Formats: sequence, structure tokens, C-alpha cells
Amino acid sequence: MVQMTQTYSEELLIKGLKQKSEAHFSYLIKNYENAIGLVVSKFNINGQDKEDLMQEIWIKVFNKISTFESDKGGIYAWIKKMTSNLCIDWLRKNKKVSVLGLEGYENVLRDQTFNSEKQTHSDLLKELFNKDLENRPSTKSVKLYYFEDLTVKEISKELKMPIGTVKSQIRLATMRFRQTVA
Repeated sequence: MVQMTQTYSEELLIKGLKQKSEAHFSYLIKNYENAIGLVVSKFNINGQDKEDLMQEIWIKVFNKISTFESDKGGIYAWIKKMTSNLCIDWLRKNKKVSVLGLEGYENVLRDQTFNSEKQTHSDLLKELFNKDLENRPSTKSVKLYYFEDLTVKEISKELKMPIGTVKSQIRLATMRFRQTVA
């Protein structure tokens, strides 16, 4: 039986994990299960699907621990990245939602079905943006920024607006969009 008060430094934990120590894996799961569960929940995966995915995560950690390199980051960051990748893969396989990146911000769109044969992520993004941006004065600057790939400086010149105004319009539109899809 694992002693519940036992603690390990990260270095000792990793060493034990690489030796496939049951006590070290029990400690890892006990101490990281809630945090990893929150990562899965952020992808809007709950119930039985969440439990199944959590089990798959811990199995993958067990099988892949030998590939962990501590000089590239901590064990939590490694497990969290693995968890995020597994969640994204699960979402793609089950086609329950679409995952898109927006300025380095990864957001999960709820209640959106995604048919990979008919629609791309970019098309879905454009459709959602167009719905959100109708009749807004910032529409032109946002479309130029996200869909024409112009820089803020180029947009400022083209629309004859101060750079700060263009940045504000893009930021506010992005925030409204995130609230719409969240």
C-alpha cells in the first residue's frame, strides 16, 4: 500500500516513474489527477467520455514516460501538453466540436458540428466572424487583419485610421467573438 504522506521531489518522482514504480505512479495520479481533469473539462469533455479520456491519459503517461526529458520542462507541463493533444484528437475523432487557434489562444467551440469533407476550420472561423461582425464599424479592420493577413500598420494606412484605433477594434472584436463561442 502506498503511504499517503510520502512526497517526492520531481527528480525522484521521474526516476521512479521511469523505473515503472507503482508507488510513484500512484503518487503522480493522486497529486495530478484534479489538475489534469480540469484541463480535460476545459475542452468541454465531461461524464463518461472524460473518465475514459483520463484513463487513456494515464496509460499514455505510463507507456511514454521513458521519452520524458526533464531539461525540456517539468512533468506537469509534459502531462498537460499530452492531455491537450489527446483531447484535441478525441474531439476531432468524435466530431462533436471544432478546435481553432486564434492569436495563440486555443478555444473550443461548443455545439458546433464539423464536417471535414465540406468545411475547413478557416471556413468555420470566417462564418462565425461574419455572423458576429455584421453591422459593426470594426468589421473592415478585423476582416483585413484575420482574412487578408494585413498587419496593423497596413490596415491603418489603408483605412486612414490611427494604429491604436485599429488595434482596439481588433482586440474588442476578438473579445466579443470569444464570448460568442464560449
